[in-house]
Amino acid sequence: MYILGINFGRNTSAALIKNGEIIVAAEEERFIREKGTDKFPINAIKFCLDFENITLKDVEYITFSYDMKKGMLRLFFVFLRYFPKTIPAALIKLKKFLVPSNYIKALTKSFGISKKELKKKIVNVEHHIAHSAVAYFCSGFDSAAILSIDGSGEVATTLLGRASGNNIEKLKEVYFPHSVGLLYSSVTQFLGFRIDNGEGKVMGLAPYGKPTYSKEFEDIIWPTSDGRFKMNMKYFRYHLTANKKEPIYSKKIVKKFGKPRIKESEITKRDEDLAATLQDTTEKIGVHLAKELYKLTGEKNLCVSGGVALNSVMNFKILQQTPFENIYIYPASHDGGTAIGSALYLYYSMLGNSKKPVTQTPYLGPSYTEDEVFDALNRFNLKYTKIEDKNELAKIGAKLIHKGKI
Repeated sequence: MYILGINFGRNTSAALIKNGEIIVAAEEERFIREKGTDKFPINAIKFCLDFENITLKDVEYITFSYDMKKGMLRLFFVFLRYFPKTIPAALIKLKKFLVPSNYIKALTKSFGISKKELKKKIVNVEHHIAHSAVAYFCSGFDSAAILSIDGSGEVATTLLGRASGNNIEKLKEVYFPHSVGLLYSSVTQFLGFRIDNGEGKVMGLAPYGKPTYSKEFEDIIWPTSDGRFKMNMKYFRYHLTANKKEPIYSKKIVKKFGKPRIKESEITKRDEDLAATLQDTTEKIGVHLAKELYKLTGEKNLCVSGGVALNSVMNFKILQQTPFENIYIYPASHDGGTAIGSALYLYYSMLGNSKKPVTQTPYLGPSYTEDEVFDALNRFNLKYTKIEDKNELAKIGAKLIHKGKI
């Protein structure tokens, strides 16, 4: 049985599993060279099918890692809660929700399958469930606590759950607009970096500063007694705008921390300390959520997933400061990995097939021979040095980096 998993939000991707085993997976950015693209993954889908020499007609199910009906529910809730400020954003986002019909057209046009036949194959899997599934089913654990934390899924931004055997159970959720991922993105933008791209740079900047703004952050985000967290939405605009070129933080942030850093300008001590405080706050919220999860489940194993799971320091603090003995984070814990997660969830949880070990390697995309690499270098007249002794590679690389040749 073939299942094709598709992610069509950020980091669009496709994955193919056969009888519960991951055969191949790839992000669309690898083919069109647009980092973190949100374009529908036609090329990634084609790569997956060609890899196994099959057509879309040979695929029994197609999973999408987003439940459109629940997404519409969030749009409706936010529209009413913050009306009339939400009108411009609601119109843009409503248009996005109508796009799936275009995806159907794209698939029928590109892969020679009828609309009727295609619709029979499609199964929607909730976003955070897809995140959780790829982490759990690839972890090797027989049971585990589940923490999925990112910008936002359909309605939830954070999921606390338990997985056992084939089943993934929700225990608690945090709902939009309260979001650690979007807090991180907001400060990333304030510090002059690009949303959905510069968060890693902010994480790298954090060790240069000190969390001197911890007191100020207590009014921005705080843990709650029920094991969740809340945010003061007066500091943010991401729930009111759909345009990423606009600030997703409010004037209240500017009033509290000063003028935002201009892109590519000198990084100040204020910027370093703000990054350090953001990182420290994220770690504390992560540990708070994990402690609640341990209290709820008593599990010794923990699977962390979602875009915030790319924060490796937070993951270490969770392992260090909670009773969990083992922690597993799938390498593609961001949205790109949900294509795999939705397919695995359908196969094991929804269809009830027997659970078995799943491939854990992250090397699932296109590969190239040495000859192909050199052919490409020569074709574009790119300078390179061929190193015959592979043992020398690390030494040479280290010397070049030391000279500033990044």
